[in-house]
Amino acid sequence: MPYELAGRADKGGNKFEIRWVIYQMLRVIDEKLDYVVLEALGDDERGVDIWIGEKNDSREGQQCKGRNGSKEYWDYGTANAKGIFTNWKYQLDRDKSNKVALVSPLVFTFLEDLIERAKNTSNNPKDFYNNQILNASKEFVEFFKNFCKVMEINPEKDLDLIKCISYLNRIAYRQMPDTELKELILSKIGYLLIGNEEEIYNAFIAWIVDGDILGKTINQSVLYTFLKEKNIRFKNLATDERIMPRIEELNEEYKTSFIPLRNGLIKRKEFSICREAIDSGDFLIIHGKAGRGKSGCTVDIINYCQENTIPYLAIKLDKRIPNRTAEIWGKDLGLPASIAHCIHSISKNGRAVIILDQLDALRWTQTHSRDALLVCAQIINQVERLNFERKYKISVVFVCRTYDLENDNNIKSLFKKIDMKEDAIQWSKVLVNELDDEIAKGIVGKRYEQLTSKLKEILRILSNLYIWQQLDQSKEYTECSTADHLVSEWWGQLSEKCFEFGLSEADLNDTKEKIINLLENVGRLCIPLNILNVNKSCLKFLSSNAFLIIQDNKASFAHQSILDCFLAEKMLKRYYAGEDIVDIIGNREKQTPGNRYQVQIFLQNLFEFDSQEFIDAGQKMFEAKQIRYFVKFVFLEVLNQIDILDENTRNFIVNNCENKIYGNHIINNVIFSRPKYIRLLRQSGVLDKWFNNPQKKDIVFNLLISISPNYEIEDIEFIEKYAFCSQEDDNKFSRCFLHDINLDTDELFELRMRFYNRYVSVKYNPSTITTPSVVKSYY
Repeated sequence: MPYELAGRADKGGNKFEIRWVIYQMLRVIDEKLDYVVLEALGDDERGVDIWIGEKNDSREGQQCKGRNGSKEYWDYGTANAKGIFTNWKYQLDRDKSNKVALVSPLVFTFLEDLIERAKNTSNNPKDFYNNQILNASKEFVEFFKNFCKVMEINPEKDLDLIKCISYLNRIAYRQMPDTELKELILSKIGYLLIGNEEEIYNAFIAWIVDGDILGKTINQSVLYTFLKEKNIRFKNLATDERIMPRIEELNEEYKTSFIPLRNGLIKRKEFSICREAIDSGDFLIIHGKAGRGKSGCTVDIINYCQENTIPYLAIKLDKRIPNRTAEIWGKDLGLPASIAHCIHSISKNGRAVIILDQLDALRWTQTHSRDALLVCAQIINQVERLNFERKYKISVVFVCRTYDLENDNNIKSLFKKIDMKEDAIQWSKVLVNELDDEIAKGIVGKRYEQLTSKLKEILRILSNLYIWQQLDQSKEYTECSTADHLVSEWWGQLSEKCFEFGLSEADLNDTKEKIINLLENVGRLCIPLNILNVNKSCLKFLSSNAFLIIQDNKASFAHQSILDCFLAEKMLKRYYAGEDIVDIIGNREKQTPGNRYQVQIFLQNLFEFDSQEFIDAGQKMFEAKQIRYFVKFVFLEVLNQIDILDENTRNFIVNNCENKIYGNHIINNVIFSRPKYIRLLRQSGVLDKWFNNPQKKDIVFNLLISISPNYEIEDIEFIEKYAFCSQEDDNKFSRCFLHDINLDTDELFELRMRFYNRYVSVKYNPSTITTPSVVKSYY
């Protein structure tokens, strides 16, 4: 619905124009502008609603149009009918320093494109006309000719073209959605002023509608007087001397909590990706599995910021949990305002970075979780608003485990694109994986080649490498095949070593158990020292041996995986004490993503002790309604990772791959792409049974294709047994052959040639018959 006609009598109803005026006033307070004049008199009034005085002594006459009749856009015809171009020419000709602008929520594509081309043209006006105008679409050329006509320009004359380019360089189109404009105003009020944002906003509206301000120059002095009368105070963050020292303290807290390997920070390819994102002012999500080195990426970002004097603020969310609002949390951190506003205040003329680590450590099922997420969302929103008028952007970096990022709806909701707007935040994701084998070898040294393949695999995980470096390197660790084994070895060595410091093993174990129990009860990764009733000498011993981190009167394990291993060990003890698996896992509220990882370690340990106990526990988990699906699936993940299949495992797979409840899950999540399991089904006759069942035949094809080209002779014999009976089946069998024939064994290549010889001479209609891919791959 169109607004009423603009003018002084209509200001109370024209919300868009009033909001734009408030925004310009706030820019004066923020020292972005010198002054604002609303509804000027005399020549200044013609075609202009607002004059703004810029810092370079130029001024811009702005006309606000919240609507264009019933149209959703602007075009030449409607703009010309309202006299916009004629008024622009008048104001631009009055003073060479004058600028003009149309402000509207609608689009004006041709005008924006024309302005952009004029700004990016060469010094030769003919280049502008011949290359940037005449080579455009017919509609755009027509728009340009109409523009020239109303501005009294002959595009065939060089001097007129120069004048045209000068006009366009002083014309702006400022598109601003009405609702977004209010959000931007409230964000700016929150940054500049103290008090309720909506109440201050309404005070500005009342002043514009009822105050005697029309036609007057509204500068900082006038605005300061108005705010003083309304008892509204400034935050003055830009001059607040508390901000920089406190940010430095928080950054130091973050850096000292990071314990690198003895080799120092390991250079990785992910580092350069993160640095490029910071250079571009992107919003970044660093994610990966536990212990892969996500925090190492943030430390490299910090190093990059320090090298380039980029202001930054890094916080671990498990130690500084967000609560209530961004403003309150900022004050809890010792800052005068939200972290977004504080980092903005010290970096207005350059880039800046906010790093929020350990997002996954927040336990979403606890009472503080809702506040924590809302605060994170507020900070994202504040930075987005601040970036709207910053030349150099603030980057926000979140660090999170991949599983939580992909499966926790609360976390995913933080990073959704809002309303699919073109200018919505684009989140860049950086996946941090295991170390390359060569990097791990370089850290471990010559001994690496003598380690078991399983130990090499776990040492490609940085947190495991850290633990490995703490172990007595004179001993063999052939039995170590999990992170839990490494933690147990380390704890065993600390238990032996404590006697040298006059400590008892009992006191050391008591200290560990009390820390674990308290951390489990509060659902956090660190605990205040003042509630730890333990032997202080034991705490000091564990801290000096890099097992615990004591910082800011809080204690935490050197890495989250250590706590996970101890909690899994506790679960194992409860299981062998006779507790039911459902009670051990706990109620649904306790089944967080962090708890899921502990269940995984517990099940891995249980399998090592007794595979039948592991299978019985897994089956109970799947049958229990109290256990969430994402926790139940941990059982299948552990099954999938088993290298050596004992009799219990083989029997379970064969007897349950057709189970009505979880048979399909076993096929898709355990058997698929795992040669040992697929061969087990072949040897037990299950594949033969399924191949002869039309409803299950495709399962056989998919399983065989999933292990290509790693076939044993018996696998190839199975394919030969059923091949060449129908072209439909052979089309599917042909997908077992990869395009690279060099990967074939001799037996597989011979089978490939049999397919080739059978089908290469077949004449077919491509619209009805699909050529077996084996024929294509031969070529």
